[in-house]
Amino acid sequence: MKTMLKKRKQTAVKGRSPALIVTIVVHVVFFLIAGAYVAMEVIERQDAKFEAKQIARPKMQLKKLRVPVKFRKKVQQSAPTLSARMTANPVSVQSVDFKMPDTAGLGGGSAGLGGSSASFGGSLGFASTQINLFGLKSSGEKVVFLLDAGGGMMGDEIGGIPAYSIIKKELLSMIDLMPPTALFNVLVFDHQECRALSSEMLPATDDNLQRFKQWVTPLNAQSQKYGLETLEFPGTPITFEPMPMVFNGLNNWLAGLGYGARKGVDVVYWLGNNANMDTIYDKYYKACKKGEPLPKDHVSGWPAEFWKHTVDYDECGGEEEWKKTVAKAYEMHEEENQKRLARGEPIRVKSIMMGMDHWVVKIYFPDEPRPVQSNPREGNEHLYAPDDLSDYVESVSRKYSQASPVASIGLKKKELVFNVIHFVPTLQVKDENIRLPVLADLAEELDGAYVKIGGADAIK
Repeated sequence: MKTMLKKRKQTAVKGRSPALIVTIVVHVVFFLIAGAYVAMEVIERQDAKFEAKQIARPKMQLKKLRVPVKFRKKVQQSAPTLSARMTANPVSVQSVDFKMPDTAGLGGGSAGLGGSSASFGGSLGFASTQINLFGLKSSGEKVVFLLDAGGGMMGDEIGGIPAYSIIKKELLSMIDLMPPTALFNVLVFDHQECRALSSEMLPATDDNLQRFKQWVTPLNAQSQKYGLETLEFPGTPITFEPMPMVFNGLNNWLAGLGYGARKGVDVVYWLGNNANMDTIYDKYYKACKKGEPLPKDHVSGWPAEFWKHTVDYDECGGEEEWKKTVAKAYEMHEEENQKRLARGEPIRVKSIMMGMDHWVVKIYFPDEPRPVQSNPREGNEHLYAPDDLSDYVESVSRKYSQASPVASIGLKKKELVFNVIHFVPTLQVKDENIRLPVLADLAEELDGAYVKIGGADAIK
């Protein structure tokens, strides 16, 4: 009995331990769950957000930015009067003055081709040369010289053959001093024809200088002949290309001016005594301006009936008496030249080569009356004006510059400058009535200048 009671007591004691353990475990689990719940609350808590207090600010109106600009008032200046040049004292020229920029390291450019060179029709600025010829200054990479080879340049009053030789030497010196990267050409002309040293512009190399020297040296030199037939070799004939066709096919200096416009040259120098320009029938001229085609005989510029003129010999005692006077004048001319040659002096150019009997009679019989020739064209003539010539230059330049490399790459074409050097007798320098009005005004329109050179002393 006691044994059974004892065993029950022991079992009861032992039974309390699991309950205690269970209680402890339950509490531990509770605390773990509570701790985990608190940790999760801390992790998931969002950051505090702060909002700035809205402040009402005044709105300011923006002002446009204004940059101060200084304006320079343009002062109008009157154009230079050509009469001032015409009344100046004779210019004494000792040599051609050149001022050339340093062209080292340019690598030759388009001019370093040797022989002929294609024209670019524009100014790239690689070989610009400063030229001062008889007081007329210009600059450019491409220069054309138009030299008068007519009989008027050979008169004693201007200086004759010696003075003409000096003009040719000055051109040779000028080209010799030009940089080899510059381009040039020389065109000689008389009343009916114009010829060029080359069909293309040439680089100013030693070889081309010698070529020009050989070509031009015999021109109007120590001979009774004058004109283009005295050149060493013919050269290239330059034909006239009217654009528009308002001229009557002139192939003299005007054809040379058109050549310069076609080649896109920078400067043209005209050197001469006479700038004869045949007139055109006014009816033809007006038709040309309207774009109407000319008749088949447009080359002459006149219908056939206007070529019929008469000569009145009454003032000189009849036609036979006039012929005797002309023959006597030529005889005296020949005798004078024989005496000059005996003294070692240059001859007076034979006037018959000029086709002007009036001229030789005027030299030896200045008071002898001369026959009068009728002019059936009077009242029907259109006298060419500077505007006609400048329009011609502009139209030719526009046509040939459109396809040039300079135009294709967007470079601005430099305008052609036209300078006129007019050789006259010494006594005519101060005579305002002795001038070339069309050329003088054209030079002004084309940003050039006009000057008169009087006599051999001025040329020397």
